[in-house]
Amino acid sequence: MSRSTSKARAVSFRPYRDTPLLIPKEKYLNHIPVYLTHTAYNIPDSCAAGLDSLHQHQFIEISYVCGGSGTHHIWNKSYPAESGNLYVINTAVPHGFFTSDPENPLSVRSLFLDPQKLFPEEITQIGGERYLFGLFAQNNFAVQLALKGKHLKVISQEFDEIQQEAEEIQEDWQDAVCAHVTLLLLQIKRFAAHFQIPQVDKERKETALAFDVLRLISEHYADPDFSLKKVSELLYKNTSSISRIFKEVTGKHFSDYLCSFRMQQAAALLADTDLSNDKIALLCGYCDFPSFYRQFRLVIGVTPREFRNNQKQQTPPETVPVQQKEKSTHILYDEISDKLQQCRKSEVIDLVTRALEEQLPPTEFSMRDLCPA
Repeated sequence: MSRSTSKARAVSFRPYRDTPLLIPKEKYLNHIPVYLTHTAYNIPDSCAAGLDSLHQHQFIEISYVCGGSGTHHIWNKSYPAESGNLYVINTAVPHGFFTSDPENPLSVRSLFLDPQKLFPEEITQIGGERYLFGLFAQNNFAVQLALKGKHLKVISQEFDEIQQEAEEIQEDWQDAVCAHVTLLLLQIKRFAAHFQIPQVDKERKETALAFDVLRLISEHYADPDFSLKKVSELLYKNTSSISRIFKEVTGKHFSDYLCSFRMQQAAALLADTDLSNDKIALLCGYCDFPSFYRQFRLVIGVTPREFRNNQKQQTPPETVPVQQKEKSTHILYDEISDKLQQCRKSEVIDLVTRALEEQLPPTEFSMRDLCPA
């Protein structure tokens, strides 16, 4: 498989959002443990008005600035983003990159990774002493470093090694990726002792609790029985304390935030998929469509059908970095080829449908190319 440089695209924001955009693990890490991208952020930092201008994700993000200047927002705090700055963002942490000059976008290289596909349980247990080798011991949200010269070169080289392994997919490539990611995390942990950006404060207990609530929302919003009471049971805290602290930190009541979060996910599914409205309602925590319909219209301002039609008439903005798909495409083609040879018609149809949904050209998975001679 040939190696190529991914194109960076600007990140835009959707007008209906009033909670951080959730990027699910399946968006990039459905069949693979890592995903690399190089993105140009041209949204000015003046647009970073609150949580609604940020995003959060169900995976770990490691990013460093390659060029330009701007700001990196975590929760309601803003930090300088300059060449050499490196960030490790934990799951469910609202954050975003912004440029100081839209004519000179902030260039950021990123690695998304799913620790559960790479490491044993003790390394992936959020909150545990060994979580990501203790990288988040001082701050459960993010690690931010200012690197220069040879130290930045070490990080860049590890990114190159991971990208090469992930693209070439040679024998035992996932083990090689795991080894390089381990080295990367350990290097970052060592550098943190000397190059930690001083503005990053250890989170207060209240903010840490709000982070836990946000994480649970991002993991359980599709459960129709998910509620503040459920959060209370999971965190061993009383509901009144959780409700008060969550409102103080985020500016929203728990129920309002959960509703807005579900509607945001519904809007994304309506814009980016062909799933039926009933299916989307179920995926967003609603047992019946009428309730979902009323809530969607109340929050978004239009009906689900009107929203989807409006999105089709526009060029949909990219809400997250776009990167080459050679690796996942290669795996998908192999799966289609295997099922064809086994004459498993229904599974072939499902895989081809998924390939089309991912906008892979039909000519790329013809019978001639997929079936061996």
